[in-house]
Amino acid sequence: LELEDCIIVVDEAHNLPDRIRRSLSRNLNDKILRDSISELEEHCETLEKKGAESSIDASNISRARACEKSLRRFKKRLSTWIREKRETLRNPGDVGAEIEVRVEADYILSMLRQELSGDVSGEKIDFDGLITQLSLIQVDLDEDEDELASERLAIVLSILNKYAQSTAMCVVLTSRGDENRITTHLLDPAIMSQEVFQTVRGGVLMSGTLTPPQMYADSLGIPTDRPMISESYPSPFLADRRPVMVASDATSKYTARGPENTRKIRRHIHALLKNTPGHVAVFCQSYRMLEEIVEEADWPGRMLLIESRNWSKRRVDSALQQLRDARLRGTKVLLAGVFGGRLSEGVDYSENILDAVVCVGIPIAPKSVPQDALREYIEGKHGQGKGWKYGALQPAVNSVLQGMGRAIRKAEDRAFILLLDNRFLTSQFRSCLPPTLHTFTADDSKRTERMVKRFFDHLPDPAKGE
Repeated sequence: LELEDCIIVVDEAHNLPDRIRRSLSRNLNDKILRDSISELEEHCETLEKKGAESSIDASNISRARACEKSLRRFKKRLSTWIREKRETLRNPGDVGAEIEVRVEADYILSMLRQELSGDVSGEKIDFDGLITQLSLIQVDLDEDEDELASERLAIVLSILNKYAQSTAMCVVLTSRGDENRITTHLLDPAIMSQEVFQTVRGGVLMSGTLTPPQMYADSLGIPTDRPMISESYPSPFLADRRPVMVASDATSKYTARGPENTRKIRRHIHALLKNTPGHVAVFCQSYRMLEEIVEEADWPGRMLLIESRNWSKRRVDSALQQLRDARLRGTKVLLAGVFGGRLSEGVDYSENILDAVVCVGIPIAPKSVPQDALREYIEGKHGQGKGWKYGALQPAVNSVLQGMGRAIRKAEDRAFILLLDNRFLTSQFRSCLPPTLHTFTADDSKRTERMVKRFFDHLPDPAKGE
């Protein structure tokens, strides 16, 4: 099959831009260099042993040894450069402070090329030759590894080389204590996806949160010279079976956080739990907030299931089974996770297994060098004001929408949705919600309690069947 003969169908397409970006996010650090040198050394020893027993070309061994020595020199030189860079940027007294700064890929590659050309063995090794040599290494993998360090090194060096001159790549040096890493950040997924969408016969991109469609068309570089239909459809779920309430007295805005704000958030959750007959999911904007809001509090009458960073798909499936088993026993569960985590996206909570969902906060990406670079790039490419909208605001709101959607999987389902962030009442954030999504307000936890009780008095039983 040729690409020209294919039609691409992408479900959950709201994740596609970030998936493409992450595919080119790679690290270069001391460990990957050290392990690659070790693998090269082991590879050379194997070649030398075989060479003594057979007719292996000695030049192969010589080239591999030359690469090993060049990488040793590059590792030492890179460490010196990072140390000098760190000392230049660090303020006096901030010994343990983290440093994050954008660096030039060309400069890093120039140091490597100089060390390659400086080999005294007589072997001529260039950049492409090094990449080829790294890809030829054959050694046993450690049990906890799925890829050789030399393979990872070849990939990150190739990325640096390919996008060294591109404004769509941001290369960042992060240094904290003895840990230093150089990370590649792709700013524009269109440099990979645009050619694909230009070549294929056609495509369908869909998601419950592909909002607004034009933002994704811009981000993915959907060709403007081809016919394109960009459409949003109203939700088939009746508002009276899925009321959405926003608490006006709680927020996750950094400047407004504190013990009193945390107490208000918990009061709202307690009010909802008190009047909800079945399982409730709580999604927070970060694991730190999850710990602060849920783990450090008491939830009488509730069995807790709390997501951790290392949850696998198998663990998620096990949690779903625990929810079903608990319902049969008459046990109420408080399921807690984070936006963008295993529990809040891509999980089908069938059989109306969730009676309510609480969304705490809005997961706006924190300020950082790559995040600032992303907003600046989008602003320059797509227009004024879109850096914040495309790069931070809309993706964060869409993550909340994904969490909200976990409870309602078919038209007959019913669930109460509670948003604990008053920023959804402002025009800036409301504009990111689907126009057909109507909300009402709770001024305090007492109103939350009344409205939740009224809802479940009217619809006490979950939907039946699949």
